[in-house]
Amino acid sequence: MRIQQVKSFKLGLKLNEPMAIAFHVFRFAEIFFIELHSEDGFYGIGEGSPFTPLTGELESDIRAEVQALNPEALPEFSDPDEFWAAIHSKIRSVSLRSALDLAAHDLVARSRGLPVCKLYRPNVLHVPNSVTIFLKETPEATLAEGRRILELYPGLQVIKIKLKGEGDVERCKKLRELRAPRLSFSLDANQGYLNGDRAIRALTEICSDLGKVMLIEEPCPRGDLELTSYVRKGMRGVPIFADESCLALDELRQIIAAQAFDGINIKLQKLGGMTPALEIAALAQKHGMGLMVGQMLEGPLGSATGAHFASAAGGVVLTDLDMDLELPQFCLGQLPMLGGIRLPTDRPGFGVDLDRSMIEQLRLTHDATWEEWR
Repeated sequence: MRIQQVKSFKLGLKLNEPMAIAFHVFRFAEIFFIELHSEDGFYGIGEGSPFTPLTGELESDIRAEVQALNPEALPEFSDPDEFWAAIHSKIRSVSLRSALDLAAHDLVARSRGLPVCKLYRPNVLHVPNSVTIFLKETPEATLAEGRRILELYPGLQVIKIKLKGEGDVERCKKLRELRAPRLSFSLDANQGYLNGDRAIRALTEICSDLGKVMLIEEPCPRGDLELTSYVRKGMRGVPIFADESCLALDELRQIIAAQAFDGINIKLQKLGGMTPALEIAALAQKHGMGLMVGQMLEGPLGSATGAHFASAAGGVVLTDLDMDLELPQFCLGQLPMLGGIRLPTDRPGFGVDLDRSMIEQLRLTHDATWEEWR
């Protein structure tokens, strides 16, 4: 399969209200897309969602790299891993590597008439999908958001709660008033706890209050494996998962050596695509670590890629693919949220296409921005 043309676009959307985590506040969704068109008439689409505080990428650098892509210099390939092997060392931007790798997956699967996940496994994986309560100023606002989420998504099995290292106990205690006995929780501290004993006390109290906590993500500063290992030992069996601390295979090896985490949150955008993420997932599983699948601030295509990856990798206990659910619609083929699960569809590729007419409408009604990068 030879690439004849590369197209790229960037979409900017202002969020209805900011989404706050411990070290950042999101006010806009800034997403770019790569389209790979082959000589035999097929195409594939990949999404990139750069997050500068984590990966250090600047939009101007990504755009310049996109504009410098030469279709004639791209490799001929029959499988996505062949494409990845040829291009990954030549692309500096991790989100551009991800978008290119995902576009190659989409292209190969469309050409074979298969959903991407079935390039790897015959069966679709059914796992619960969480919806997130971002940081709110008061316990009452946290409870109100929890009630809103449960009303919007009947059958939801897991709510994810953002923490920040202060005020967390009070906000989580208020969620006992949800009175949803079948509901479980995951906690995401986003590196909010700097003191190990304080983290253990607060997280133990929160777990006791909530009752059913599946896992806790990244309680301590990125890379502080000694502190995280201390917290892990103090949590008495509640699994601790890495997010920001695992951006590459070498970091996973360090985590394994330090026995600092029980699992990892796989995000395709931070790892550079599906191909390297599958390698990381395999190594984690080999060492008995759990897997969850999350995302950056991505749209429907990004959520679809996460769902396909979860089925391809296997062994995933939770997907956290909710960032597109309340964005304005701009894609055809968005994954439904049914019974608290987001499943890949049987459509070829990732099953998602850009809806150009809807994007044009968003430019008129939501002040959305749309740029053609090449």
